[in-house]
Amino acid sequence: MSSGRSKVFISYARKDGADLAQRLQADLRAKRFDAWLDTQRIAGGVSWTRKIEKAIDDCKAELALLTPGSYESDICRAEQLRALRKGKSVIPLLAQSGSDIPLHLEAGNYRDFTGAKPYGAEFKLLIEDIRLGRNAAPLRPEFVTTYVTAPPPPRNYIKRPKALESLRNALVGDGSGPSIALTALEGMGGIGKTILAQALCHEEVVQQAYPDGIVWITAGRESAYSLVTRMREVGKALKDDLAGYDNELGCINSYRTVMRKKAALIVVDDVWRSGDIEPFRAESPRSRLLFTTRDASIAAAMGAEKLIADLLTPAQSRQLLARWSGSKPKDLPAEAEDIMQECGRLPLALAMIGAMLRAKPLAYWKYVLGLLRNANLERIKAQFPDYPHTDLLRAIQVSADALEPRARERYLALAVLLEDMPIPPVIQQTLWGADELDALAWQPPKPGADSIASRFRMAVFGDRGTGLYGAPVLARAIAADKASFQVVLHLGDTYYSGDTGEIQERLLADWPIVSGALDRSLHGNHEMYTGGHAYFDIALKKFSQPSSCFALQNDHWLVVGLDTSYSDHDIYAEEMPWLQSLIAQAGDRRLIFFSHHQPYSLLDVQGPKLIAKLEPYLKTKRIFAWYWGHEHHCVLYDEHPVWALLGRCIGHGGFPYFRDAGLGSAPSKPTWVRLNSKNLVPGGAVLDGQNPYIRGHETEYGPHGYAVLEFDGPWLKECIVDCEGSTIRSRQLVP
Repeated sequence: MSSGRSKVFISYARKDGADLAQRLQADLRAKRFDAWLDTQRIAGGVSWTRKIEKAIDDCKAELALLTPGSYESDICRAEQLRALRKGKSVIPLLAQSGSDIPLHLEAGNYRDFTGAKPYGAEFKLLIEDIRLGRNAAPLRPEFVTTYVTAPPPPRNYIKRPKALESLRNALVGDGSGPSIALTALEGMGGIGKTILAQALCHEEVVQQAYPDGIVWITAGRESAYSLVTRMREVGKALKDDLAGYDNELGCINSYRTVMRKKAALIVVDDVWRSGDIEPFRAESPRSRLLFTTRDASIAAAMGAEKLIADLLTPAQSRQLLARWSGSKPKDLPAEAEDIMQECGRLPLALAMIGAMLRAKPLAYWKYVLGLLRNANLERIKAQFPDYPHTDLLRAIQVSADALEPRARERYLALAVLLEDMPIPPVIQQTLWGADELDALAWQPPKPGADSIASRFRMAVFGDRGTGLYGAPVLARAIAADKASFQVVLHLGDTYYSGDTGEIQERLLADWPIVSGALDRSLHGNHEMYTGGHAYFDIALKKFSQPSSCFALQNDHWLVVGLDTSYSDHDIYAEEMPWLQSLIAQAGDRRLIFFSHHQPYSLLDVQGPKLIAKLEPYLKTKRIFAWYWGHEHHCVLYDEHPVWALLGRCIGHGGFPYFRDAGLGSAPSKPTWVRLNSKNLVPGGAVLDGQNPYIRGHETEYGPHGYAVLEFDGPWLKECIVDCEGSTIRSRQLVP
């Protein structure tokens, strides 16, 4: 589009709207409008392009030509929703009589270009509409965002632009017929199919093309959930009445009924048999069904369009190995090239080996390379004769061989369990031949809450157990704070597996020593990688802490530290009665939770198990605030729109985390960047800036720090503090 004239974008379907689109473009240009349409579409090329995005973003108005083809076209739908969500004036034009009208374009009046009215008269009125902003479709509340249940890509996700573009083009097209279109993303285990699919679900254009929802289901070899449970979650995401979802047949019938008028993307991950897909097939011309599988025969049997997930490029392989090993691509040792070759450029193999190498000396890189080269390849081939990618199996063998003998025996014993099966202590005892303590029997807290003064200060930090970077600096700042602290709390995670040496050297050795303070530490998923033994046996004893959860209260506040790691990202069953009793006896005290894992997030996965367990307190707005770690960032969320709680991620205590490259250059001083709300997760602000403690890479990593909470009777003041003890942000939360 050229500058200086009003820019108009024309959205149309090639098969039945091209002629009118070209006529409108010519006539608008004659009236001095800068009219743009996708000419590639006329020639038969139907795919989403950056040119389309830019043209929409730059336009003043979009003309949406309503035809049967545009109703079914994913691209037309994406163009319309993008313009609406960008605040453009979207004017629907009736281009063919009898056309279905998408719900997001329903308006009281449409200019009629079907031929029933004189073209010249309608065109004259259209010119006035464009100039005056009349007859534009409003952005209805239900279409402001797309409801997405797909998990976000992992922290160490490496972008694969070409692979993502191919997948996007397969899913965002010009319509496919009366039945839901099937697309198979095929490839061997470990090649990154799931992560590619997750990344696709979070692409803006895909969410615009499927405004009725993007729904994620995991099938798996041995699913942990029944079909009814999975179908009910799908129905919930599609805003259907769940009354009919009471048995398998009822679920399938209800789903197929609601899907007829929907524009939704259904993703079934990790498909092992065609029966995993069959319940999700439906008559739904505006929807798509994407599934990932390692079995080539399934795509053929289902008549699905097939896409192959390829290996990483050499550059992507290097970047992934660097991410997982905590380094920069240019700083990897010479052994990295040979390790990438031995791993066959497979994402899973590189991630496993990279995690083994994190924070390890050069000699260990050489040791791991030797293990990879000396792995018994012939034995692997004999055990898996039909498996073409022995590089992955070799990486798995090396990672298992590198475990301590006791841990390796226990890891191998878990092979008898079903996929995704929870492992309660009684099963650990049986499999591992361990006594109750060795099998990690949960240590219950004492009844009730310990008393705390009406006026007290609390230092809170998470994911600090590295012993490196900002972690020891903030420990010194807390110890030197002249106002002192009565409670010092770590929200969990000692890297990389919370074993005895790491607990002693990375958590306790430079713990902030504050005279008279109550020291408390929750544990995270990393402490549990070695069964949590060092945390329970060493850290808790050091702090005279009876349990992995705790409670403090005075006349105004009840402060509760939750254990969300013994049952991963959940509250252990035996913990709930203690918590329920505490809250029942709390009276009108305000309630604050501290945990390692998050109940919700804009940066990571959600916490559905936590929300389900605590739903009675969330619905009644009983929880005033909730502080968590795990995500390595500092995020201050707005008040939750339904639960009215204040969410805080304070996970930036010492783990080196990459800044979001999309934020541009790193600011010289700590800066708050706004995050928009999504799927009932409130908006908020994430802390951005440089990290001066990671020498040579200061601008690539985000800042470290901690939080200070100052309780004074019924009042509460919150401060976000950098590693040196300087306040970045201070806010009076109550009153």
